[in-house]
Formats: sequence, C-alpha cells, structure tokens
Amino acid sequence: MSFVVGMVALLLPWVPWMGADAAEPGTGTVLQPRVETVEPGPGSSAPRMVPGGTVGAVQEAPTEVLEPQEIAEESLPDAVGDGVGFYPPLALVKQVAGRGSTHLNPYLTPHLTLFLAEWALNAGAALRNPEWLRIKAGALVVLERYADALELLENLPPFLFREDPLLSLQLARVYLANGNYKQARELYSRFLVEQSQHFQVKEAEKGMVMTVLAAGELDQAELLLGLMTESGDKRIRNDPDLAAAMGRLMMLKGRKGEAERWLKILSSMSEPTAWDRRRQWRRDVAELTVSLGDWSKGMVILEDLLAQYPGPATLALHARLMESASSQGSCGLRKDVPGERLAWLRLLKDPGADVFQRETALEVLLEEERQRPLGLASPEGVLAPERILPDLTSAEAAVSYAAHAWRNHEFKEAWALLQDVPGVLADAWRLAVLAADFSPPDEVNAKAWIAELPDPAKDPVALTIVEPLAAAMLGFTEKMDLSEAGRIRRFFARLPVGSKVRQSMEDILGLQAAMARELNEEPQVALTLYLELVLSGSEKGGKRWPWYVSETPEEAVVRLLVETGRVREAGEFKKLWMPDQ
Repeated sequence: MSFVVGMVALLLPWVPWMGADAAEPGTGTVLQPRVETVEPGPGSSAPRMVPGGTVGAVQEAPTEVLEPQEIAEESLPDAVGDGVGFYPPLALVKQVAGRGSTHLNPYLTPHLTLFLAEWALNAGAALRNPEWLRIKAGALVVLERYADALELLENLPPFLFREDPLLSLQLARVYLANGNYKQARELYSRFLVEQSQHFQVKEAEKGMVMTVLAAGELDQAELLLGLMTESGDKRIRNDPDLAAAMGRLMMLKGRKGEAERWLKILSSMSEPTAWDRRRQWRRDVAELTVSLGDWSKGMVILEDLLAQYPGPATLALHARLMESASSQGSCGLRKDVPGERLAWLRLLKDPGADVFQRETALEVLLEEERQRPLGLASPEGVLAPERILPDLTSAEAAVSYAAHAWRNHEFKEAWALLQDVPGVLADAWRLAVLAADFSPPDEVNAKAWIAELPDPAKDPVALTIVEPLAAAMLGFTEKMDLSEAGRIRRFFARLPVGSKVRQSMEDILGLQAAMARELNEEPQVALTLYLELVLSGSEKGGKRWPWYVSETPEEAVVRLLVETGRVREAGEFKKLWMPDQ
C-alpha cells in the first residue's frame, strides 16, 4: 500500500470536503482561525508550543514555490488601479531581491522580501497583482509571524487557492503553527488527494505527520511514519523535521533508548542552509536533549539560538522549557547571556509575572531583534588615482592639479588653483568645486557660467568637459540646488544620441534623478530608481561607477533602508549585492 493511499484511508473520517460542510480556503467561512499564543497574553504573535508538538518547518522548497501565476483580469474587482500611486515594478523587485534571478525568495532574504511586498501593497499594487499577497504571506511564515500570516491567507480571494495549490499547503502550515490541528489536517488531506502528482506532495505528507503528532495522536503518527518506512522512503533519516518527529514520538511513548538513537541521528545531520530551517533544527535538538535529561546541554543550544535570533517560536519553546523545569530545580540560564536580555528572559518565564509584564518582555526582545544591526558601515566613495603633473607652467597643469585637489576634497585649494585659468575645462571644474562642500570668498553666478557652456550638439569641445560637469550636477543635487542641477542635466540631454559619451551618461542621469526624488521627499520613487540602477549594473556584468560618484546606488539603498529602521532588510540587501563590504 502506497504512503498516500494509506494516509488518505487512515484519515478519511476527518476530510470534511466530502460532506456538506465543505471548507473553501480563502473564504473565511468554515475554517475559522483559533490562534493560541504564549503565556504573555493577548496580542502576542508567538505560537503556543504544545508539549509533544512541534511547529512544522518549511521545506527548503524549489524556487518555483513563489513563481508568478497568471491572474485572470475578470477575477479582480472592478474600478481598481486608478490613483494607486507609484510602486516598484514586480519584475524589478523580484530580480533585486533574488540577486538577479526572477523570483522573490523569502527563504533567503525574508526581511527584504517582506519589506518590498509591504511597500508595493501599501501603494496599491495588490489591486492589479495579487501575487504580492502570496509573497508577503511566504515571508511572514519564514519570519514565524504566524498570526499575521493566518490573517492574510484567510482573506485571500478563493480563486487564488484554485489557481495555486501551494497556497493551501502554506495555509495548512500556518494552521499547524497556530495550533489549529483540525484545519491543518483537512487541508493536508485535500492536497494529498487532489494534488497527488504535485512536486510538493512529500511536503504535504510530512505536514500530516507533524499535525497528528502535535495533536497528541501518537498511534496515528507512528502508523504514518511506519508507512513511510515500509514504502522505502529514506526521508526519516535524512530530513531533520521527520527525524525530530520520530525522536519526539519515541520519547512520548516511553522508549527512551529509541529516542536517544534518533537524537544522535538528528544531531549528526548537516546544518540546514535555509536559516528558518536551521532555527527549527536547533530547537528540535535542544528540546529533545532537555527531554532526555541533559538540561545544561540543551539550554546551551537554545540560549545560543536566542542570542542570534529570539524569534517567537524560540522564545515560546524557551518559556515552556523554563516553566516545566522550575518545579524540577533545573539549572538556570548561562551567565554569559547579556544582562539586560537575561532580565527580560527571566521575566518572560517568571510564573509570578502578570500577563502585561510577560507581553512587554516579549515585545522588547522582538523589537531588539528587529533593530539589531548586522555590521553595516557608512559607505565612502572610492576616488580613482590622479596623475600629477610636474609643474604649474600651463593651464592644463593647473586644471589637472585642481582636479586632483577636488578628488581629495581639498576644495579651497582647487578653487585657488583655478583662478584666472582660461578655457572651458577650467570653467567646468570651477562649477564642480562650487557644487561641492565649498563657499567661495566672492559672489559668483553659477547660472551664467552654465549658460555660457558650449552646445554639445554643435561644439565637439563640449565632450571634453563631461566628467567635471557630471560631478557638478551631482554636487548641486546633493546641496539641493536643483535649479543648477537641472540646467546641467539639459546640457547632457543635448549630447549626440547614440554616442559613447551619451551612453556613458545614462546611468549618471538616472542617479541624479533618484537623488532629486529623494531630496523632494519622494523616498518610494527614489528607492525604485536606485533599485533600477542596481539591476542595470548587474545586467552589464557589474557597474564600476566613476570617481565623482560618492555614493553608489547599492550604498544609497542600504542607507535608505537603515535610515528608515530597516536594519535587517539592509543587511540582507548588502549580503546579496555588496558581499565584499
């Protein structure tokens, strides 16, 4: 008997969709959520960890899990899309968040993925492209924000579940994490019957095992795991979730020797690469170790995980283990846990603390995690080396020395070197110095200087002053002198179409446009333009920006994210796009 057939036959009585009370995912009618939280009380997003149960970890799924699905226009609400504002094109952010690939990957960059999804949704993107809702739900699951994920998934339109079976699987995982075992079992059963040839059917099989085990139905869990073994399925020895389930099952059935054997198998496995699965693996090892009597070793593993990421599920497990151990006189926390965090952790597990105190402790720990930096450093522009001429006997030499001084931010010296030097190139460098962080001793008329520049469409000499003018344009933009920057921008617009100089300036003009949008307090538009430049540079095999660019688009994205409190998102972006910094 195959595993799927055996499982369906075993669980047939719990499949409500064969009866009159069929539940339709996304309708919010039959499958009502029953969110159970940790002791901290109402409002906490941490799922309750039932003794003997486990939160089903997300399979390290192929990237197709969140691949785009075609959405029928007639299925969408009428009169949508008008006045939704500016938001990033879906293809753009998917490629940026996936390091040039064509999908958003919450398993790799969950914080960045969630940020981009919420950004687009807040601007109205969901009205025309419900895929953003799928993407957001996936990121919420990876970040263990199961209550938020449940609310989002249950309010999705029913047609999305019909078009994308993986949404039902995702909803089942969320039900399981929230302790809604009946609803999870119903959805897993439906998936196994209706999607028996789907590439994720093994994930549904594993989810069913996790569900019956978490619900305390030990005999059924043992039977399902036995069916896996009989069918020649080797996953139990290779899958951390199933190995942990087997160890927990043996422990609950009183077979301590078997439980110890499965703990050894689990501990010897290679650490999963996906960080959400790695967290679950460590939690399973810690919980089994403590259950088998080695309190100190298990808590060392768990406290190391808490120091790295005090997520809701980890905090919930810690609170449960501490409460269960308080009556047994087990050891407390290690002394090297930072003092302030230690105090909050003690309060969280203190049975004498009231609900408000525990909830406050949980919120403080989670907020601390969200704001923790990931070693970001302030970016500095890298200036190209400059050739130094031996003397100042010519106008060319004076301009070269002035250019070198400008690149070293010695603007006063550059200004002095350019005094009374004739020529268009000297005029362009004077504009660059004026646009920098420098106030000349005498009043000057930058607008008149710009007006006297040669016409690039007619005078070839104009092509020799492109670099200092570009530096001036960016400098005026940074100083919020957008009028002067706009005049220089019009100079570049008159460069011959198709010329190499014109092509080389396209990215600089894009950078200036992004800077101007940011200064005009349009951060969404600016961020989108920066992201477009990031992706454009990737498509060209890696963009090397000129010496006069003090902040690259990648650095601007990181800065904007950090300035808005998105430290984790900035860290994930930097890991993808700036790995050497």
